[in-house]
Amino acid sequence: MAIIASKQIHNYFDILKNKTIEIHNLANNAKTTGIDPQLKSDIPLAASVAERVEAIMGSISPNLINSGVTKRISELEQKYGSGDWRVALILANEIAEEKFCKFEEQIDAIN
Repeated sequence: MAIIASKQIHNYFDILKNKTIEIHNLANNAKTTGIDPQLKSDIPLAASVAERVEAIMGSISPNLINSGVTKRISELEQKYGSGDWRVALILANEIAEEKFCKFEEQIDAIN
């Protein structure tokens, strides 16, 4: 979805995005020194709420990352509206039915 805004606003958001990526990369590079036991930043970058939801769910179930959850959330939000309760309910059902990825145990899909 294209954002309708002036060139100045687009430039501003490009600067914010680039600086965010730069700082995120700096944090990941700092973590490789071994001082922090985690080797990567705990917070993945996300350009939309749908991407953020996938990243949060992926922190619990990594096999959900890049599985199509982001695209499905966007489709459901177009159909029902942003923030509609049906989006979460349908998505939870589809994840439990393993439509995006397989889980070792059924309980993992339900959780």
